[in-house]
Amino acid sequence: MKTIILLTFLLTATSAFSSILLVTDMDDTIKVSHVLDPDSALANAAATKNAFMGMPELYQSLVKMEDATHMHYLSNAPKKLMNYSHRMFLWRNGFPSGELVLNQKVIDHDHKIKSLRKMIADHRPTKMILIGDNGERDPEIYAQIRSEFPEIGGETYIHLAYSSLGFEGSFARPLLPGQIPWVTSLDLTLDLVMKGYLTNEAYTKVVKSVEQRALKEKNTVERNRQMMIPAWMDCRDATIPKLPLISNDLQLKIEDRCSREPIED
Repeated sequence: MKTIILLTFLLTATSAFSSILLVTDMDDTIKVSHVLDPDSALANAAATKNAFMGMPELYQSLVKMEDATHMHYLSNAPKKLMNYSHRMFLWRNGFPSGELVLNQKVIDHDHKIKSLRKMIADHRPTKMILIGDNGERDPEIYAQIRSEFPEIGGETYIHLAYSSLGFEGSFARPLLPGQIPWVTSLDLTLDLVMKGYLTNEAYTKVVKSVEQRALKEKNTVERNRQMMIPAWMDCRDATIPKLPLISNDLQLKIEDRCSREPIED
């Protein structure tokens, strides 16, 4: 009996220490928000259809990974103001269920770092997949967490929603060592496949989801629908990889869009 109890404990302990912690930012990472422009950010705040194309399908694949925790949606948005809107956004766009972690205060600059520390304490992961963007402090916050917990492996992905070149006063936060840039759900999924987190089938699923819609997307679209690259997005810092399975037309469209300034509506 003691042997069985000990074996059960060891299996439980191994499971607790072998999880992959999944954490994603929301605004300008999965939700088209344009946070660096106050007018656009206000207009997009209550919108619930404006997801980046392919991100729901990608996240559905991530939460099915062996040893993965459920998705943690981590946002600086005040809970009193954005709880309903963010929950509706996740539901309407088909994102997987997960923990929505919002700011309990209107402003608390330490909200994200404190929340990440708690997630690590709760789940004791051996790996973390952290996904954010370069509009606000995600690069610095994720780098700080990596420095505090160097024993935890995994990847940090930063969405190139803004450029270091700047456009109308909006400048990107610089990526820090080890952080991986991405522009669309396609290149993000591809990197996760190449690093062994996802299968080829997951990438194929995202391609099928976005191909035709992305080809039809107008360069001036800004809100009220799912988008691949909204008009304001500035991805001029990006090097677009050759993306398998997509049409040459879509490859060229992404490369062209990221070769020039954003398009004003």
